[in-house]
Amino acid sequence: MRRLFRPRLGRYLGLLALIGTLLTVPATAASAATRMLSESFEGSSAYTWTFEGDPYCQYCGKVDDFSLWAHSGVKSAFIRTYSPVGSWFSVGKLVHLQRNNSCQARAYVKLVGTVNVEVIDPSTWTYLALGTISRGEGYQFQSLNWWGGPSDVYFRVSIVSTPDRTDAWANVDDITIDCS
Repeated sequence: MRRLFRPRLGRYLGLLALIGTLLTVPATAASAATRMLSESFEGSSAYTWTFEGDPYCQYCGKVDDFSLWAHSGVKSAFIRTYSPVGSWFSVGKLVHLQRNNSCQARAYVKLVGTVNVEVIDPSTWTYLALGTISRGEGYQFQSLNWWGGPSDVYFRVSIVSTPDRTDAWANVDDITIDCS
């Protein structure tokens, strides 16, 4: 009777070892995403971004090195508007996508006013993805998803003055775009 018990014990111990291994190995999502853009405005790539908008607002867009306004590090992109109502300013960049079946853009935005986070087809100037942030304290996380589209997109964060907020402003930091 002793010999019959030992083979079963071996199987049960083997099964327990397998279950224990499966429970202790961390689960990770399978992902074939490729990082297309990573910008923290800390290095020289920060100066490849375009700041544009109201021509009468000379200092309404810049790479700001005031560390208290950065989400991480010491720099961020800063945009602002003044009156008249409807004036706008933005920070943007043309981004080449090597893969573009499914893409996700992420950014952190600290704002007073209303900000649009935009992914634009530069050949037709139409939105592939658009997100709007109008309230919040501290940095707000914005994530946009789109599928397909051109191999080049224009990523932009813009702010517009409104009747209730002619002095709108935003800091933008830690932008990433991943595609699979």
